[in-house]
Amino acid sequence: CTRVPDSALIHSTSSSFRGSGVSTEQGSVTDAPSWTDRGTAGPRTGPAVPLSVQLGASVKLSCPLLLTVVCCEFLFPSFGLRRMLELTYSHLCDRFKVQGAVGPLSVHKGVSLILPCSVDTPLPLNKLELQWRRAGTLLHMYLQGKSRLELQAPRYSGRAEFFTEEIPKGNFSLLLKNVTAEDKGVYKCRVHTDEGYNETNVEVDVEWLVVTGASEPVSAYAGENVILTCSVETHAPLQELQVEWVKTNEDISVLLFKEGQNIPESQHERFRGRAEFFTEEIPKGNFSLKLRGVRTEDRGEYMCKVHTDTDSVSAKARLQELGK
Repeated sequence: CTRVPDSALIHSTSSSFRGSGVSTEQGSVTDAPSWTDRGTAGPRTGPAVPLSVQLGASVKLSCPLLLTVVCCEFLFPSFGLRRMLELTYSHLCDRFKVQGAVGPLSVHKGVSLILPCSVDTPLPLNKLELQWRRAGTLLHMYLQGKSRLELQAPRYSGRAEFFTEEIPKGNFSLLLKNVTAEDKGVYKCRVHTDEGYNETNVEVDVEWLVVTGASEPVSAYAGENVILTCSVETHAPLQELQVEWVKTNEDISVLLFKEGQNIPESQHERFRGRAEFFTEEIPKGNFSLKLRGVRTEDRGEYMCKVHTDTDSVSAKARLQELGK
């Protein structure tokens, strides 16, 4: 029987280790932890469980552990020679668990968001390495008892920070300030100690709805055509967007866009055939209202009301008294 270093096992021609969950060409082993290369970190200890694997098979393992060769034995069944390699693996990931969010987090653009991450037992700070990453980009790192601000990616500088006083308690949550549309994605909180590592993912959905109207009142002569502007920026697809123009002082519907199409039957009879969207501009977020042949009774305040599944925002426009 021989003890083989971790790194030697990785490059062994008789066994290969990859991915997660344990399986072999002869079957599978459920609920088994996995191997990870600890490099020069030294040997690990822990409760050992025997695992038998046929030489030449592939083994998939799912969390950090130590592999040690225990014995090589030659078996002589009725047909042919079968060699078995018995391995002992020690759990490293069961030492602590990392907890995050139970589901995706939804946040509005421009606000701050807490990305949750904690362990079930406090860890020694001098042995702790904590990383928050998104798509391989480093948001923040805690190493050797302090935050490493100099290692942050530029786009997160000044926006991502730990709750430093909470870290000794096992709270590794991250505060992300001034969330942008580009912050949507999956974030990974990875915790390393001498006992191994564990991690959790936090998914973030960014929502936004910005509606912009005319900054000045609109004037026109009777019979002219006028445009009342309304621009919409949102995360929501057109099918989930509802935009309605109403004449506020009379509370009547001028024009409605709903479920990806215009709804002309919703118009008040006074505006039928006279009020319309610029249809080809709608995919660009332009919901401006074109009003043909304006009349004296058209003057007053209008509102562009925009609704998504989670938000409602509006913008005003005013059509001033008409000239003769």
